[in-house]
Amino acid sequence: MARDEKGQIRLNDKGKPVREKNERWGRGKRWLACWLDPNGKEKSAAFAKKTEAETYAGAMEADAARGVYIDPNAGKVLVGKLLDSLLQSKRVGKSSADRYETADRLHVRPKWGDRQARGINASDVRDWVTEMEAAGYGFSTVKQSLALLRGALDLAAEDQAIRINPARSTTIKLTPRKKEPIALWSREQAQMIIDGHSARYRMIPTLGISCGPRPNEVFALAVEDIDDDAGLLRIDRQLKRVKTKDGNWSTVFGLPKYSKTRTTTLPKQMSMLLREHMAAFPPVPITLKWEDPDGDDDRTYNLIFTSPGRGGNAHFIGLANYTTHIWSPALVHAGLLPPPQRNKRGTLVYGATGANKPHAWRHYFASDSLRRLVPITSVSADMGHASSKITFEVYSHVMPDAHDVSMQAGDARLADFTFSALTEQ
Repeated sequence: MARDEKGQIRLNDKGKPVREKNERWGRGKRWLACWLDPNGKEKSAAFAKKTEAETYAGAMEADAARGVYIDPNAGKVLVGKLLDSLLQSKRVGKSSADRYETADRLHVRPKWGDRQARGINASDVRDWVTEMEAAGYGFSTVKQSLALLRGALDLAAEDQAIRINPARSTTIKLTPRKKEPIALWSREQAQMIIDGHSARYRMIPTLGISCGPRPNEVFALAVEDIDDDAGLLRIDRQLKRVKTKDGNWSTVFGLPKYSKTRTTTLPKQMSMLLREHMAAFPPVPITLKWEDPDGDDDRTYNLIFTSPGRGGNAHFIGLANYTTHIWSPALVHAGLLPPPQRNKRGTLVYGATGANKPHAWRHYFASDSLRRLVPITSVSADMGHASSKITFEVYSHVMPDAHDVSMQAGDARLADFTFSALTEQ
């Protein structure tokens, strides 16, 4: 509106305000596009030009007719709200929930929490992944963070707030994880590792080499898990370190990796060795929380392997303490780790175990089983892998050469037959 020197609105001869052009003249959105959504509800959006409004309204009506209509306002939902819904809906163990919460708090929400779902495109996500990798974050951290964002935007796509999930673009690729070296011990090295354990703990690596369970599965093994008659060992639980509500770490019983219980082959000799061990070191009932350290589910199992603890009270074996005080000295005995050095306080400190961590007994089990032509599907099942594909990818290089095996099999088949001389008599 035009104003006089005193700031009053100027009026024309008819007493109406005088309109005056300024820098905003003609820039308003004066044309309204109107259409009906699939539910018959009228929707609208403002545009500066009539042609833009008509084109947009026509496109919305066409989408509704084809069944691909997306409400323009639905995409305004914030990613932070979608993340809240996603995390509340996940049914995972306490340790997995802690990892998701950490990834959300440190990496996903700070970047995307205040962004609208409709305002995110594939290049944004691709750049974010590249930035995380360049900052030195590990493969697992980047993968889990991306999985959270994908899950949140999946919710938006399922509710038709966005047409497609930009985080699932095929152009978004993670840098492959660096393969960690695998320790493949000789039989002599494995024997020296076993011999490097005191009598109370000697059956721990023996069982690992014989049956292939994970270390924390061994530490949670109970008497009731042994089936001597069937020659089976049930892997129904493991020890887990999870956070309490106040942020402290606590050890609980929980399901094995992938929340997948299993049975593994228990050789007769290993069964007898376990019985001898239990006769010398009787199992001890240990009570811990199940999965959630703040929950009410207390469970008691007669654990086969325990440590004396202070005051003679038996205690479960923690992986960190086992690695430092029992496993590392055994590696030194086997010549796989340098002798410890004393620090300034006079405490013996062992070097990093590297590839020779306790988990490496699984590599010995797998490689030796495959060399003895145990079917890879059986080895995979005993180890609790998600699929035999994982077993093949990790251990294919130690499997016998297929040509040699086929050659031996062919010779063995022909050895069962007799052939008359082919030369003429």
